[in-house]
Amino acid sequence: MSEAKLDDWRERLEPMLAGLQDSVVGPDEALDHSVESLRDLEHALLAETPAGQPPRGGLAEAAGGYLGEVLLTIGGAHRTDRPVRSGTSDAASADSWLTHWLTSREQGFPEWAAATGRVGDLDISPKPLLALEQVVRRRIPVREALREPVNDSFVQGAVWYVGEIARRHRDAHWRHHPDLTGTSRNPYVGRPYVEQADGGNGAIPLLELEAAVPSDETSLLLDRFEVFD
Repeated sequence: MSEAKLDDWRERLEPMLAGLQDSVVGPDEALDHSVESLRDLEHALLAETPAGQPPRGGLAEAAGGYLGEVLLTIGGAHRTDRPVRSGTSDAASADSWLTHWLTSREQGFPEWAAATGRVGDLDISPKPLLALEQVVRRRIPVREALREPVNDSFVQGAVWYVGEIARRHRDAHWRHHPDLTGTSRNPYVGRPYVEQADGGNGAIPLLELEAAVPSDETSLLLDRFEVFD
């Protein structure tokens, strides 16, 4: 394998393993790279795969990556080629879905902002979170409406806006762990979120919006933004 392809694999592995962990042992436990964990993996694959059918592409790739990790752990393989993700790279390069989502949201921002009727107040800085909060509450009367298909384009734009403020003003980075099974209950799986490097703070913008919709506070989004120091 060429160095370029190996680097690409390293970049893609971590989000795949995060999604795999959630589907195999749940969000509160860790895959420990033991022989016993391979039995859990086998059971998960059998449960998620119809009889006689191969696993779905993403699930198969994640399982193969984890198997390689286990072999490296228990077999003492050469660690310099271990497919681990560099801590300095942004996850956008590791996840094609996230890359596409970020690109489309940024390109569509002018149209999205114009549709809110508050384009002059939305300049992707912390203070306009007050204006966004007002727009969201006017457009989304109840929390459940955030997940209705008719509101998806608006909500995705609001999610991007909240996260981008953290990225641009608090040195946070976008992250995304694919939901390989489509059944994950881990809030960090299957939806984009932002976090600061080296154990810093993080937030899931969709959940921030869910908290803002029913709240009587007039600056909830801005107050919650202050978690980023």
